[in-house]
Amino acid sequence: MAKHKFIESKYVRRAKRVLAFGIASGIVSPGAGSWIGIDAVTSAIFGAMVVLLSLVAAMLLTYAGKGEVSDTDFNNHINESIETLKSSAKKDK
Repeated sequence: MAKHKFIESKYVRRAKRVLAFGIASGIVSPGAGSWIGIDAVTSAIFGAMVVLLSLVAAMLLTYAGKGEVSDTDFNNHINESIETLKSSAKKDK
């Protein structure tokens, strides 16, 4: 079965990576807000939103400065965000 070109486009792959990152960030810190009375699910959603917004902001700033977000820039931004999330999760343990 032939794959549709849109499904394999770089923009769809990027969107799937950002979505996977958002889901992972919600899973990593579900209890972060529990000490101020926020349930785990709401805390995970807020945490994922904050992390995703910082990733999107970094890419928007790159776009504003260069007029594009190259594959290298995209990979650098998402990998930096992943490392930040990993180090934050280690501190919370």
